[in-house]
Amino acid sequence: MQTRNRNTFTTIHTEGALLPVDLLQRISENDKNLEGLNPESYHLAPGEKLNEAINRSWNRLSGLWGTFQAARGRLGSTDAGTTLTRERWLLPLFQELGFGRLSTSKAVEIEGKSYPISHRWQNVPLHLVGCGIELDKRTPGAAGASRTSPHSLIQEYLNRSDDVQWGVISNGLGLRILRDNATLTRQAYIEFDLESMFDGEIYSDFVLLWLMCHQSRFEITEKQAECLLEKWSKSAQESGTRALDDLRRGVEEAIVSFGQGFLQHPMNGELRIQLKNGDLPAQDYYRQLLRLVYRLIFLFAAEDRNLLLLPGAAVEARQRFQNYYSTTRLRALAQKQRGSRHHDRYEALRLVMNLLGSDSGCPELAIPALGGFLFDARSTADLNDAKLDNQTLLSAVRSLAFITEGNTRRAVDYRNLGPEELGSVYESLLELHPLLNTDAGTFQLTSAAGNERKTTGSYYTPTSLIQVLLDSALDPVIEDRLKGKQDAVQQEQALLELKVCDPACGSGHFLIAAAHRIAGRLAEVRAGENEPSPNETRPALRDVIRHCIYGVDINPMAVELCKVNLWLESIEPGKPLSFLDAHIKCGSSIVGLDFTYKLDELVVPDEAFNHIARNEKPIANLLKKRNKSEREGQESLFVMALDNNDDLEQEHWLAERSRSLNVMPDNNAIEVKAIEEAYQQVSESSQYCRQRQIADLWTSAFFWKVEAPLGRNLEVIAPTHGQLHRLLNGRQTQDGLNERVEKLRQEEGFFHWPIEFADVKSAGGFDCIVGNPPYIQLQTMHEKADMLQGFGFETFARTGDIYCLFYERGVQLLRKDGILAFITSNKWMRAGYGEALRKFFAENTNPLLLVDFAGQKIFKSATVDVNLLIIEKAKNRNATKSCVITEASCLNNLSVFIEHNQTINSFKTKQSWTILQGIEQRIKKKIEEAGIPLKDWDVSINRGILTGYNEAFIISEEKRDELITQDPKSAEIIRPILRGRDIKRYGYDFADLWLINTHNGVVNKGIQGVDVNKFPAIKTHLDNYFSELQKRYDKGDTPYNLRSCDYMDDFNKQKIVWGNLNLSASYCLAEAGMYVNAPCPMIVPANKFLLAILNSKLADYYIRSLGVTRNGGYFEYKPMFVEQLPVPKLTLEEQEPFAELATMPTRENQCEIDLLVYRLYSLSDDEIAFINDTA
Repeated sequence: MQTRNRNTFTTIHTEGALLPVDLLQRISENDKNLEGLNPESYHLAPGEKLNEAINRSWNRLSGLWGTFQAARGRLGSTDAGTTLTRERWLLPLFQELGFGRLSTSKAVEIEGKSYPISHRWQNVPLHLVGCGIELDKRTPGAAGASRTSPHSLIQEYLNRSDDVQWGVISNGLGLRILRDNATLTRQAYIEFDLESMFDGEIYSDFVLLWLMCHQSRFEITEKQAECLLEKWSKSAQESGTRALDDLRRGVEEAIVSFGQGFLQHPMNGELRIQLKNGDLPAQDYYRQLLRLVYRLIFLFAAEDRNLLLLPGAAVEARQRFQNYYSTTRLRALAQKQRGSRHHDRYEALRLVMNLLGSDSGCPELAIPALGGFLFDARSTADLNDAKLDNQTLLSAVRSLAFITEGNTRRAVDYRNLGPEELGSVYESLLELHPLLNTDAGTFQLTSAAGNERKTTGSYYTPTSLIQVLLDSALDPVIEDRLKGKQDAVQQEQALLELKVCDPACGSGHFLIAAAHRIAGRLAEVRAGENEPSPNETRPALRDVIRHCIYGVDINPMAVELCKVNLWLESIEPGKPLSFLDAHIKCGSSIVGLDFTYKLDELVVPDEAFNHIARNEKPIANLLKKRNKSEREGQESLFVMALDNNDDLEQEHWLAERSRSLNVMPDNNAIEVKAIEEAYQQVSESSQYCRQRQIADLWTSAFFWKVEAPLGRNLEVIAPTHGQLHRLLNGRQTQDGLNERVEKLRQEEGFFHWPIEFADVKSAGGFDCIVGNPPYIQLQTMHEKADMLQGFGFETFARTGDIYCLFYERGVQLLRKDGILAFITSNKWMRAGYGEALRKFFAENTNPLLLVDFAGQKIFKSATVDVNLLIIEKAKNRNATKSCVITEASCLNNLSVFIEHNQTINSFKTKQSWTILQGIEQRIKKKIEEAGIPLKDWDVSINRGILTGYNEAFIISEEKRDELITQDPKSAEIIRPILRGRDIKRYGYDFADLWLINTHNGVVNKGIQGVDVNKFPAIKTHLDNYFSELQKRYDKGDTPYNLRSCDYMDDFNKQKIVWGNLNLSASYCLAEAGMYVNAPCPMIVPANKFLLAILNSKLADYYIRSLGVTRNGGYFEYKPMFVEQLPVPKLTLEEQEPFAELATMPTRENQCEIDLLVYRLYSLSDDEIAFINDTA
């Protein structure tokens, strides 16, 4: 099998994933699947070959290089050599690349700022400076580099320009291709080391330079809207996305290889015994294997980015590491060898990992002391003394380091693999569980029961969407913090005091993007220029991640993964891994205290025990009664007065200790260890433990599980208000209570924000909260939903989703004027369960930006429709920037699309939040001012009959006749019924279907339920379905009865009915005694005026604007939408024209109704035309 190595180019360096190494190899190999590699595309003469043209350029330029170098050597120490570099070297170089004779250009101005770019070809900036000017540093007095470095100048120009994507910079010694990367979180470019290339006569690298830097690669024509560089970059991104799926499989294979390899090695008997007898649970074994994989990935990336070894280490030490201990060597061996049964290679790898985790490292091998839990012996305690044969190790490394495409094995480009991509790979592993057999030595991974595998990148959030999120949420916070800060010291301090959190952080994708954004500004402040170099950005990123970034996740392995990703992003040569345990924590973000709670004011509400009633109603009532009496002071004789000052002092103590951790130095592993020890002291302190114990006891009331043997008397163990009061007073609680609370804390992941992040609470809350919280329907959580409901969330709805609770918790955690930005399902915008959430937003926040993706796929292979909402913790100003994304292509330049297509909407009620254009807003206002909502009329709007088992209760005309023949009395409870498909506009097609109406009665109206024993023929018929009838969750008093229906008598009145799912408005009148089957709704009483209004185009337009149109144009005409239609209150005389036309609903009359309705709501001709166009 052919293997494509990671990088065969010695003088070419690519930064970021813009033009990755794999793409460069495909170009150099003249890949037939890559567009634009034929002679014609390079504008060569007919019959001329590429290699001939490239060789001719090489021969000429090699001579010019020698002449230039000689002249360069004669330059004075203060001479930048600009003229020499351009005239004797760069201008001829660009001539050979097809640009012709370049002329100098005037400075370009964007929004008042000047960009002194030396040259241009068409609209492509080519900034050519002297050989004495560094590309990444300012050079005072040098043209094009005095105010900012050449790299920063071009990068900022590309980012701010609307119509320029690619540019080039060169000082003659190096040449870089840059792209507009405003949507990226870190630098991305390709650099050619011209000096090494020509001094070393590396012709193969020059071939690639010629192929990539030729004028034809930047060219845009009428026939070619995108330049070839852009097409190649997009091709690389698509290839990278496909490669992620292969890498996921490879990582899983590596874990299985490790899992089996350790089990099967003959010297690992102790490990097998521990697994067999349960001393080492299978899940813990899996977690240690994951950590081993995390270590390898970390080493792959750190080595490939040249960030691992000690800076300034002796060349011999570096060479010794590379030749004998590096994973670079290990990957090369895996590519060539199968491996033996010896275990020497794993011993060498283990030595490296142990040295990295030590306090001193190993200068003889240039290995730094990284510290941190990742390389700590405790993280792989049961594998530290285990053996692994070379064959297994190389197999696992091969799975991690290479992917297979057809007959080609391709090296994974860990140098440029971003955290979001690594996260999408490894988050898929967090849902897997191990299955192992110690006797057989087998190990495999399987999905957890009930969990769908996420193996296709559903977590990956497009960079353009992250960019919009940061632009609108984090940038305003940054600018606000910098306001009024005059000097760099104040600005640096202000930036490092920012606090950003993701309450469901997963692999840390959002946190890393936020950290890059803040670090970019911090590096600008420190360097004094807008596009600082990577050497200036990297220390800033490490500082930001340590001081500003906070994350919580309920999955402990996700928390570890988040830390690994943060370490990978912030590794700085010679510096240890930052201590992140104080900021990245494990727990359930929505289960516990938020910043609004005070310990001394906690009260256990009686509703906390509601969930117990599901299975133990008598015990629930008992606990509520006891809790109420305790709360109302019936234990006051035994309760001491609370000393609030103690708890307040403890809270201040925690905040002060948390802040002190942030300022401790962390320049070496010993200092990091000191931070860890200080943190441990805080976590074990009496102050911390007391506060958490109080908070845990209060929280446990909402999740309490009654143990049956103890649950039949007043001494049942439970965290009632009296027990909380005792704990607050420092008194003893019930025997066994604290142990049960601790167990529950671990099971449910209690997380108390003011205790875990005391420094944040003391600062007023987080400045910014970002993320993509989980989507879980609450009704699927059963008893857990009952527990969350008791917690008192304003946004809780039984049919809702857990992300609603994350929104509420996020707002509670923000400081005043802080900003929250979440990507979630868009269902809350219109669904009934979103009503409470919409009300919460309208009354407690200022919505800044709402982007509805309206069915466009954002997450690969995910079916959920999403939105981006950015809200401020401030008074609602009723002016939300809003935009609907109508095409997937909009994602390519999302910021620009939103800017050009956004409208301002006012969201100030709990009604559906619909994003409207200007004309739509005018129409909406006129409709709502003309009438009152239908629900406020004197009408009832309900759904039809829900039988729970239609096969038994809805019968054909033949069966009806049969039952009446057997027993004429059956006719008394058999009624005609319509289905949704039977109902048309202004009429219906009766399908001769009938309902057996064994209703359950209406007690408050004195209506008795049907006794089926009085109808023997019907009972015999229903007996045929008895087992199914008995299973119904919605049956009546007996399995034969329909569920209770308080509006049963409405079916005996004239009504307006309609099908729930339709392509357009289809309402009709149904006479008294005609029933409709759920989910068809009905309105009682009915009249023809209302019927005419509902069937009009205007009404249909308004109602459909409240919900989402499904694929195929279908809309669900739910009562919650229809009842919101404003209808003018007219006299009977004024209603008559509408009613008369509705009596004879010909096509002409229906058009006349539409005109009458338009006039009734005072619509203009333009507004009428708009509705007609949408109908």
